[in-house]
Amino acid sequence: MDRMVFGLLETLVSRGFLSNRDVEAARTQAGNVCAHLHSDAHSVQEATRKANEMAEVVGELNLVCHALLRILIDKGIITKEDFNNAFHELDASDGVVDGKLAKKREAKKGETCPACEAKNPVGRKSCMYCDAPLEQKPVKAPDVGRSKAKPKKKAEEPWPPIGDMPEFDA
Repeated sequence: MDRMVFGLLETLVSRGFLSNRDVEAARTQAGNVCAHLHSDAHSVQEATRKANEMAEVVGELNLVCHALLRILIDKGIITKEDFNNAFHELDASDGVVDGKLAKKREAKKGETCPACEAKNPVGRKSCMYCDAPLEQKPVKAPDVGRSKAKPKKKAEEPWPPIGDMPEFDA
């Protein structure tokens, strides 16, 4: 194909439609485009490699969290219900119920404690500093209140469920 293109260019130069300068400029531009494409392909490969490395780390951290949670539950240090309550409380603490924590853990619209005047994350029932009760405002979080009564049905599995680690493509 390259021979055909260059043959066409030589014909156009020989008949006066293009100058040698035009052909050289086209060759230079083609070389620059090829170099740029090669650089972009290298950047994509590097980004893919880094994403795969991060997926490996996330998978390992997920496994560690699951193992630690299982040990805590098996040793009776925490119950599945306590874990779920803490999970939902922390999820709501940044003001957004989305299954993750924002970098800044204190909510912008948090409660101010009437006793010590400290700022508390949204969704807390008592001050995280002095344990005084906070005025309750509705938060868009699942109802996971801590009740002392035994639940009639089996406690909800922790989220993410133990043993359900997502698989990552390498």
